[in-house]
Amino acid sequence: MSAPHDAGEVSATLAWTRWFRRTVTVTDLPDPGTAAGRRVDEAAARFADRRLTDRPRTDRPLWFTPERRAALLAEAREGIRTDPEHNNGKVNAKFGPLARELARTVDLARYVESVTGVAVRPPHASTYLGYLFDGSALELHLDDERYGDITLLLCLHHKPAGDGSEGSRTVFLEGRRRRFVDLSEREILVFDGVFAPHGRTPVTGGEEIVLLSFGFRAARNTTGRSGDVEFPPEA
Repeated sequence: MSAPHDAGEVSATLAWTRWFRRTVTVTDLPDPGTAAGRRVDEAAARFADRRLTDRPRTDRPLWFTPERRAALLAEAREGIRTDPEHNNGKVNAKFGPLARELARTVDLARYVESVTGVAVRPPHASTYLGYLFDGSALELHLDDERYGDITLLLCLHHKPAGDGSEGSRTVFLEGRRRRFVDLSEREILVFDGVFAPHGRTPVTGGEEIVLLSFGFRAARNTTGRSGDVEFPPEA
């Protein structure tokens, strides 16, 4: 099944990302009881049985030491300073030697399986993410499955908001409920990025967040997962 677009054929998951972003914003998520809230929650519910892991998981693994966090943060800051990529309300930077060293010395695939129960291949994609200015956010979306089926986020830096506000959090739509996740430094988050609609609420009050992301393909995924997904009504 396919849908036309002015730039060529697009995947159903990308079409759903565009639908979510036309329908709601993370700055002002509608209550579940509103018409808009019901629309996005019902859309999220249709993906629930496709997720490889039923919910996002958090942890503070022993291998994510204070020294490793500090070194990765320095690499992230250097990449953001010298070669930033401004993308969807945040700043991305390419992973470097220290991120590669982490993937070489820690069996991240085995770790992800221990947390989620999903067997995955070694990570094949990685990037640093910076939310470093007020208003920096990430709108609701589904990940491009070329990045990976399962996403692992490492929190390298979290400077809390200085104005007493709640601050930025990762948000997941889970059928007819929302889950908000607030990561502290040296905590990790693992989730199905392809079929769990997610985003990040805006940074406020001088808050800063720097993350390292790894993408993993599921071992049992040999032909892709989104080929038979229906497109949104407006696609």
